[in-house]
Amino acid sequence: ASMVDIWRQHFVLVEYMLEMECSCLTPHAVLKTSGHVDRFTDLMVKDPATGECFRADKLLEDAIDQLLESNPGMSSEER
Repeated sequence: ASMVDIWRQHFVLVEYMLEMECSCLTPHAVLKTSGHVDRFTDLMVKDPATGECFRADKLLEDAIDQLLESNPGMSSEER
């Protein structure tokens, strides 16, 4: 069974929740009221070749992880 099947079995069949597939579940007014709109500003970058958008902090984390993994002998000062 896939992870999605296990998720469905628990939340949809056991907990009687509804499964929805859409781009946004939370209305802007709810995010504004909860403070998410004013407090969180994730810098996004767009790949000019594909048009795909990414969170900049996640791209940096991935690049740093790849750098560390590809250089196991890197000194602790360089890390």
